[in-house]
Amino acid sequence: MPEKSLRFLDSALKLDPNNALIYFNIAKSQKVLGKMDQAIKSLEKSLEIDPGLDDAKNGLSKLYFDQNKYDAAIKYLNELIIKYPENNSYKYLRGKSYIYSGKYDEGLTDLNVLLQTDSLNSNYYFLRGEAFSGLRKADAAIADFKKVIVIDPNDQESTAYRNLAEIYLMLKKDKKKACEYIHMEAKSHKKEISKEDLKRYCD
Repeated sequence: MPEKSLRFLDSALKLDPNNALIYFNIAKSQKVLGKMDQAIKSLEKSLEIDPGLDDAKNGLSKLYFDQNKYDAAIKYLNELIIKYPENNSYKYLRGKSYIYSGKYDEGLTDLNVLLQTDSLNSNYYFLRGEAFSGLRKADAAIADFKKVIVIDPNDQESTAYRNLAEIYLMLKKDKKKACEYIHMEAKSHKKEISKEDLKRYCD
């Protein structure tokens, strides 16, 4: 149980207060218990003791991202990418952080590099499509979201169809196309179209 582990680690910390790995493991238990702010403090303390503890930097980047503190996440991801330039998961999370914070051009740089290494990754195309949407580059965004559908047409988690509908509605001013994609989403996800969606995209 995480509570029991936490008590054990707290006792160990009293005997060895400058042990970075104890703080790191305390953070893991705190995260399991949903104590995210405390987990961040513990990870920061572990790095204060051992600045080279990359697992702590990785953990912090994810926790800060989940709290929408994208600049803080990017800070640690930058350090990790310099040290591990071939690690695509770090580049993906940094690209996502850039895009979610409105830094679309920086995000595109990461996504373009990622797509050079894996040209069939639907997550990369989806995220790049969001960046192009943010930059109001409708045709580029449409191309990427269509690529997502080609790679994985029945992905229940994807909102590529809806994103396409929104782009055609708001950027291309083509309500007929928007309506088509809302119907395609309903068919792919095996669900009924809501009255709100019919009114927004089809009426």
